Amino acid sequence: MTNLNKAERPVYYKGVGRIKGSYIRVGESDEPMSEYEVYSYDAFRKRIRDDLRVVDYARTELFDKERLERYLEAVKRERKNLADHVSDEEILELMGVTIKGIPTLAGLMVFSVYPQTYFPQLCITAVVVPGTEIGSTGEDGMRHDKDEYPAVAVREAILNALVHRDYSAHTENVPIRIEMYRDRMEIKNSGGLYGKITIDSLGKVRPETRNAALANILELLRITENRYSGIPTIRTAFREAGLPAPVFSVLHGEFKVVFKNNIFKAESTNDKTNLSEAILEFCEQPRSRAELVEFTGLSRYYTMSTLVQPLIDQGKLRMTMPEKPKSSKQRFVRA
Repeated sequence: MTNLNKAERPVYYKGVGRIKGSYIRVGESDEPMSEYEVYSYDAFRKRIRDDLRVVDYARTELFDKERLERYLEAVKRERKNLADHVSDEEILELMGVTIKGIPTLAGLMVFSVYPQTYFPQLCITAVVVPGTEIGSTGEDGMRHDKDEYPAVAVREAILNALVHRDYSAHTENVPIRIEMYRDRMEIKNSGGLYGKITIDSLGKVRPETRNAALANILELLRITENRYSGIPTIRTAFREAGLPAPVFSVLHGEFKVVFKNNIFKAESTNDKTNLSEAILEFCEQPRSRAELVEFTGLSRYYTMSTLVQPLIDQGKLRMTMPEKPKSSKQRFVRA
C-alpha cells in the first residue's frame, strides 16, 4: 500500500468498510486510520478547498476596511490584468475572499475585525511548562525571559502552522498549540502533510499548498514573503545559532515541529559527574521523586535510573523508607 499514489489511497478492507478497514503505517505497526485521516486523503484526491468554505452568517461589512484596502491595492499592483478590467467586488470573488458576496473562511480569517466570533477555536494557545512534562511546576511563579530560539524560526513555524493547518469542519474546534518546556518548544497543528510530500523532502521540493487562497492573500499582504522558504529558513536559523536541528513529524493527522535549546543542553549534558554532585547538594534535605525530576529537568526514567540509583548504590544517597522503595512518600537524602 505504501507505494500507491496518494490519490489512490486509502486502500481498505471491504469486509468492515472504508472507515474501520483503513490502516496507516506507524513505525513497525499498522494502526487503524481515524475518520479524519481518511477524510484528509479524500480532500487531496477530490481537491476539496476548505479555505474557500463559505461562512453563511458572516458579512463583509465587518471586515477591517484599512486592511482590505491595502489588499486591493496590492492585487491591482501585482495583478495588472485585474486593475483596469474588474471591480473591487469582482476582485474579491476572483481571489477567493468572497463567493457571491459572502466571505469565505480564508477571507474571514484575514479580514474580519474579530474572526473569533465565528470560529473561537481557530486560534493559537500557548503554555509554558517549567519542567519537561505537563504538570511540572517551577521553583517560583516569577517570569524569566531568555532568548532560547531564533525569533525568525519561531515566526516561520507559527506562520506555517497558520497557513498550512487543516481548516475543515473536522478540525475547526482544535487550536494550534505552542508548548514551551525547559528543554524544547513544540508547535502542533491539525493537518498532516498535504499532497505527495514526505517528512524527508520537507524544504527540499516545492510542495502542494493545502490553503492556496489563504496563502495567496497573505503573500500579497506581505505577511508571508515566500510560501516555499519557511522550512529552509528555520533550519538555517538553527544551524547558524548552533542549536540542534529542528525535528518535524506527523502522527494521526497532526503536524509537529520540535525546537530544542542549548540552555537546557548545557545544564543536562555538560558533565554527568557535576550533575550528580548537584543532586547530592540538593538532597541535603529529603527530596521526592518529583522534586528530583524537576531539579534535573530530565525525564523521570533517566533521573531515577541513571542519576539517582547509582548514587544509592554507591552509598552517597539513601532512601528514607528503604523497606518501601516504591512508596509515593519515599524521599531521598544525602547519606
